[in-house]
Amino acid sequence: MSFFRSTVQIALFFVLLPQPMLAEPQDRGPIIVELYTSMGCSSCPPADEFLGGELKHRNDTLPLAFHVDYWDYLGWKDSLAQPEFTMRQRRYAREHGKPSVYTPQMIVQGRDFLVGSDTDAVEKSIAAAKALNSNPDDLPSLEVTRLETGEIKITGTPSESQQKEAYIIHIFQYLDSDVSVRIERGENANRRITYSNPVMWVKKLAEWQGTEEFSQEFSLKQLEQHVNFNMSERKGMFDTNKKGVIVLQTGHGYGPIIFTTTVDW
Repeated sequence: MSFFRSTVQIALFFVLLPQPMLAEPQDRGPIIVELYTSMGCSSCPPADEFLGGELKHRNDTLPLAFHVDYWDYLGWKDSLAQPEFTMRQRRYAREHGKPSVYTPQMIVQGRDFLVGSDTDAVEKSIAAAKALNSNPDDLPSLEVTRLETGEIKITGTPSESQQKEAYIIHIFQYLDSDVSVRIERGENANRRITYSNPVMWVKKLAEWQGTEEFSQEFSLKQLEQHVNFNMSERKGMFDTNKKGVIVLQTGHGYGPIIFTTTVDW
């Protein structure tokens, strides 16, 4: 009888010991899929459709269409293209040792470089990026809050090891909608093509080494006013459905993306 009582007491002792708290994995945001595309590219419509269909309707990814201008000479000027997007794609290629750029190209989370119409490869890449997000290394993080003034406040928390890295905090403005365009010349002549989530502009907000706390406030209206592009070519596109995505990216802004969050304009 005493042996039984002692056994119960020992068992209760272990049960009542403080249990270690398991930290919840931090939500590092949706997986960013950058599609480099062009209205003048006859190989691009399947990738455009893939982005606007399956990818756009997933809740774990944020697909964004970056229209490039290097096919404009074929006869049709892409009204969604910006030279800055072409530069971004070329800088990616240079930083990752790629010999050239092409369309349609998808870059998943700043890591994988894939043919945009290769749906199986893209799906596998997204799954791999999600696995990395759910088991992150010792990485810094961001918190974005909306202030009563309408501005946004970005707060950065260093990693535990405070490892120094060349982080860039970007904001992309995109249209959370579809843009239907009838193309009259070039490789896609006489076709009407729908483009989803087109990016309007990209702006670097800050550089951060990730070794100390970061805090800065930004006005979305002022950011938009200081963007360089020809507004007349995009008249009416900015009235509705504008959204932003804030991205924390390594490699001077062209390496792996480690944090994303969306903001309403």
